[in-house]
Amino acid sequence: MAEERHRGVSRLGRHREGIALLAVLVLAVLAEVAVSVGPASDRPLVGVAVSGLLAVVLVIGIGWLCGHWWYVARHRSRPERGGGDEDVRFTDEALAGFPFAEVSERLGQCDTARMNRVYSSWVLASHGHDAEWIVRCLDVPLDVAEVLVGAANRRLRTSSGAPEADRLEEQEQDAEDQVAAQHRHPQPRAR
Repeated sequence: MAEERHRGVSRLGRHREGIALLAVLVLAVLAEVAVSVGPASDRPLVGVAVSGLLAVVLVIGIGWLCGHWWYVARHRSRPERGGGDEDVRFTDEALAGFPFAEVSERLGQCDTARMNRVYSSWVLASHGHDAEWIVRCLDVPLDVAEVLVGAANRRLRTSSGAPEADRLEEQEQDAEDQVAAQHRHPQPRAR
């Protein structure tokens, strides 16, 4: 019984602006009737009152519509979650090579939600994201993100074969050197 009353009150609470809008519309209609029925000398005064009421109706109506759209958009965009951050599980393969000693040295004691962000950072670092991006998106300390990115790069080099990784690193360095040389000594443009 108390739950039914509570639901009725909350429904009425969400529609207070709509009820106010209807009341002002009824008053505007009554004022319009008063303008047409009243004496000609009072019509300018009543006309100003009706215009004021219509402005109030417009403001309340726009506020109610915007509030309703905001309410609908806010509740529609919430993702359905099965639980809190404690439910996140990472496989042993995803956490292979995770630098736990270095990370725990920098973080100290952490709660589950923060460690899940750190584990997610590790997975993203393993997929090539840089430390600044990880800090910006997952709100982990910069030094931890740098440790994770460095460890992920070392793991990539050792797992894919050092000669291949070294060759790619040399190619990247050569490309950077060429760009730097072009900026120092620009080529003259042909006319």
